[in-house]
This record gives sequence, structure tokens and C-alpha cells, in this order.
Amino acid sequence: MDKPVDLSIRNVSLSIGGLKILNDVSVDVGKGDLFALIGPNGAGKTSLLNCISAIYHPTAGQILFEGNDLARVTSHEVAEIGIARTFQLTELFRHMNVLQNLLAGRHTKMKSGLLSNGFFWGRTIKEEAAHREVVESIIEFLELGRYRKTESVSLPYGTQKIVGLGRALALQPRILLLDEPSAGMNRQEKEDIARFMLRIKHEMGLTIIWVEHDMQLVGDLADQVAVLNFGTKIAEGKPEDVLRDPMVIQSYLGAKTERPLL
Repeated sequence: MDKPVDLSIRNVSLSIGGLKILNDVSVDVGKGDLFALIGPNGAGKTSLLNCISAIYHPTAGQILFEGNDLARVTSHEVAEIGIARTFQLTELFRHMNVLQNLLAGRHTKMKSGLLSNGFFWGRTIKEEAAHREVVESIIEFLELGRYRKTESVSLPYGTQKIVGLGRALALQPRILLLDEPSAGMNRQEKEDIARFMLRIKHEMGLTIIWVEHDMQLVGDLADQVAVLNFGTKIAEGKPEDVLRDPMVIQSYLGAKTERPLL
């Protein structure tokens, strides 16, 4: 790898109830890369994200980030370390507006005590203003200004996904995990999410690990791609190479063919 490694996944395996979900998976994610995880349904992609974010704990292996083994910490500690994620479903607070949902993403940054919060004085006022400034900058970045006071339950689905992205960014992470951010979107919405992902990479300098099923997006955006099939990594490299790999094509289409995925 030409650039420094930001996150190193080493020989990670995961079993749940006797079922092998991940089998000795190793990948290195370069600093600042847009790294795509692809594979057919049930391949273990989301399970690997769940291991990185400590929702699951691997039965073997290490996940190394800045001297921390994420396989040995809690999900709350992962957030404090600087890793944020989105989910396949939006998981927003349905009756909170966009501004409130993004402020909820600041929870690990809030330091005021219960007493000052209850009376809203002193340090709490300053802290609230600082959190509000961060959130307002994200609202502007993601072009959500007209939805600022709209309850999330009233938003179009594609916009809800953008709000979920904004809530992850509100943590001000160093690594961003995206689980199928374009799922359920129409073509225009996919173009919007692609544009925001590129801006996050280039303007914020974040490393992004991204689960995706849209091979056109993967081919257009990804710096590196890793492919899982039945919990095992079967390919890794540049998208133009991986998406033409016969083993990868067979894992998606179920038959030997010369037809590329892209």
C-alpha cells in the first residue's frame, strides 16, 4: 500500500451460535481512502462493520486503529476513539427534527453536568452554542437547511439517509463507516450521496469504509475494494481490477461468465 494504513483488520473471525459469519478476514485501509466492502447478500459485510464498531466482538483476530484494538473495547469507546457509522435503516429519532437528530450525534462530546444542564447556565450555555455551531456547519455542508426544523418522520427516505450521514459526521470522526448508504434511493439521490461522500473524503479528509451493492457507484468512487463471499475475503484491490475478477463475478452471478460487474 502506497499510503499509511489507518485501520488494520487482522485475521478476524466471527461465530454466532455456532454459525461461522467471518472467516480469517484481513484488510488494510489506507488513510483517507474511500474503501468499499462488497459481496452478495449474506457475505458478512455488515457483520464486519459491526465488528469494527464493537457491536459484535470477533471470536478471533484484531482490529487496530491508532494503537487501539477495537475488538476489545465497547461501542461507546469506539465512538469516543473517533469512529462513527450509519446503518442500513435510517435509525433516526422519528419525532425529533433534523437539528435535534444531529445534536444527538454530539452526545459523546457533551461534558456538562446534570445540575448545569437542568438550569441551563454557565458552562452549559457555552457548550450548547459550540455544539450548535458544529451541527449548523454540517446542515450547511449536506444542504439540509430547508429541513432544519422538520421532523424526521416527515422527510423523504433519501433525505432521511442524508440526515443519518449528518448525525455520524456530528461526532467529528476520523473514520466513517457507511452501511449501504444508497440503498432505497433513486438515481438522483444516489448522485447526491456520491457527491457528499467525495466531499467528505476530499474536504474533511476522512477515511471511509463503505458497504455497497451498486457496482456503478463502487467503480466511480472507491479507491480500494475488498470482496467477501460466505464470510471469506476472495479479492482485494483497485475497483477496475476487482470488478472484472472471474471469482468475484461468479460470486455475484452464480455462474462462470466473462461479463464484468461494471
